[in-house]
Amino acid sequence: MKILLCGSVHQKSDPESFQQLIETILALHPEHSLQIEQRLYTYLLSEGFALGGISICAPGGVVDTDLLISVGGDGTFLRTAKLIAGTKAGIIGINSGHLGFLASLQPEDFPHFWKELEEGTALAEERELLECFVTNEEGRETFRALTLNEVAVMKRDTASMISVATYINGELISNTDGDGQLISTPTGSTAYALSVNGPVVHPHSPVVQICSIAPHTLNMRPIVLPNSVDIQLHIESRSGAFLLAIDGKSHPESIGVTVHIRRSEKRLKVLHSQHYSFYQTLRQKLMWGQDPRL
Repeated sequence: MKILLCGSVHQKSDPESFQQLIETILALHPEHSLQIEQRLYTYLLSEGFALGGISICAPGGVVDTDLLISVGGDGTFLRTAKLIAGTKAGIIGINSGHLGFLASLQPEDFPHFWKELEEGTALAEERELLECFVTNEEGRETFRALTLNEVAVMKRDTASMISVATYINGELISNTDGDGQLISTPTGSTAYALSVNGPVVHPHSPVVQICSIAPHTLNMRPIVLPNSVDIQLHIESRSGAFLLAIDGKSHPESIGVTVHIRRSEKRLKVLHSQHYSFYQTLRQKLMWGQDPRL
């Protein structure tokens, strides 16, 4: 089995538990081939880890691996997931960050998960992605990216609102003034969309949701649509520019372009411990049903 270890260089875990995790991964059976992402490799060396004989991977696109281990928070998971999107490889997120909604496994639980993986009892699920591309006024494509959580268009460089015209399969559904517009996958419903009053959507639901960001009207509400739709966004801004954010990574764009969002043909294979439950995650991470007075 080919294994790629990726991670954040801003670890929140205590050094002892993180070192134990790394040692556990490095101690996997010798028939497994292990690579470490270059940025993580450099970080580990600076922290005094012994990495003799381990090869380095400098990802420049889709990587050839069977298992990707993402160590960090949800941001690290989102970044590294793109490295295997559309392949047969699986990804497991080990949480050494903050919330850890996607990075569902705690470092101390990895040895037990590895045993499940070898025995074939670990859970595997497919997550859908969206693809976003931008075309200029001549119709030429200038940018393209995959997103696991969301696509957001937002104001830039000024406190003034922007205006977003949203089209579904060519039909205008709204022209909204505000801070922007957000298009979310079911996976992303517990991310940015949650903070703009979007509904929580089960990750296996074949839908996409659109949420306005601070709309300057009281009658705008999130809408959930079949994921077969084609979405187009046309943006107007006093500054002549706006931000296009793909899973939190921002790209400056000028008005006059068209932002297209649609379901990607690529899927992501996400791995969990056999004890993982989406509903339990809601209770634990989002504190559903918990009384703050207790």
